[in-house]
Amino acid sequence: MEILGNEPPGRPRSAWFRLPRRAPRGLKVPAVALVLLGLAWITVSDPALNAPAAPAAPSPSVVAVTAPPPRPAPVLPEAGPPPHTGLRLLLGDTLYDVDAGTAHQVRGLPPRRVYTWSAAAGPEAVLLSTDRGADTFADDDVYVLRRGSDRARLLARGAWPKPAPDGAWLWRWYTEKHCELGKVRLDGTRVRPYRRIDCMFDVSEETRLGLIGRRNEPGGPAEADGVLLRPQDLTVTYRAPDPIVVVGGTVYSVKDGVLRSEEPSGVPRSLGRLPVLPREIAPQVKASPDGALLGFVFTTVSPAAPYQSVEVRVYDRRTARWLRMPSTPVSASIKTLQWTWTHDGRIALAADFERRGQRIVVWRPGAEGMTVVRYGPPPEGAYGLVDLTAW
Repeated sequence: MEILGNEPPGRPRSAWFRLPRRAPRGLKVPAVALVLLGLAWITVSDPALNAPAAPAAPSPSVVAVTAPPPRPAPVLPEAGPPPHTGLRLLLGDTLYDVDAGTAHQVRGLPPRRVYTWSAAAGPEAVLLSTDRGADTFADDDVYVLRRGSDRARLLARGAWPKPAPDGAWLWRWYTEKHCELGKVRLDGTRVRPYRRIDCMFDVSEETRLGLIGRRNEPGGPAEADGVLLRPQDLTVTYRAPDPIVVVGGTVYSVKDGVLRSEEPSGVPRSLGRLPVLPREIAPQVKASPDGALLGFVFTTVSPAAPYQSVEVRVYDRRTARWLRMPSTPVSASIKTLQWTWTHDGRIALAADFERRGQRIVVWRPGAEGMTVVRYGPPPEGAYGLVDLTAW
């Protein structure tokens, strides 16, 4: 299964979707592949959760066979009265005031660029990865945007910065067989030197259990495994089915349509079947800031259709109950789909919705209603949604 998400657009993994950008030096990822192979894992400290876990459920048989055929998704409701969300969201290089309906670009970035991807680096900074028209990802630039400023500062040469408690991991991707990964602090000081890494690995974030990532097998994204890597030498210390998210010291993963929790040295425990059976694309999973909720975005892809069925569900770890975002499944373009948890435990989702256009949807899990806001189309190549409201 393939990971869908808003961070970051992944690097090319197999020849069938690679397109040359400027031969012969390197390859760049087309926009569709960038979004379809995005990663997004969020790590948070594990809160005190005393509710009993859901009873174990037997693993189902082959999911693809038992899943019912997809049905056409409904259209998103129209935007309502003036919103009162209080949110300020960064999408790629553009900051949106959701309630005021205004937007302005981050300053300090190169004027000519193909893409800009943003990711939170703790509560005080945002990492922005962008290109300068270079041929390989090793020639791209990473910027840092500090709290209280709208001007980004050049941090280092590299691409796809991965957040860490004390800085960021940066990729240098030269060819299909030559990749490197290194770590810097947010002031540019090098923490770990660049080290060769198998180009089939894709890393998303450093946690207390190690670097979260996945390894794409030669057969393609459908054969990817979730992994944990040791930061010191980038060796695999743990392997689990995709997708994988870490909450405190616990790993959550999905296998054969069943949600599982596991301590790295323990035995996986079944938390029951997913409410939606994945079809071709694995759900993207992110934990809420307090770790109590796990957000899932399920997508059913039709290659020939401009819009796909998108459904948002939330698993409450305290009660072992599933919650559904109202009006989902809904028809939207996954090429534009970006989503994040907000600082106060809401889900914000931005996309191009069928017959509605560009909309931001804000929902608090458990609420019967949601807020739908119209916004202008983001610049081409804008990826990653970050909540900057607390700034």
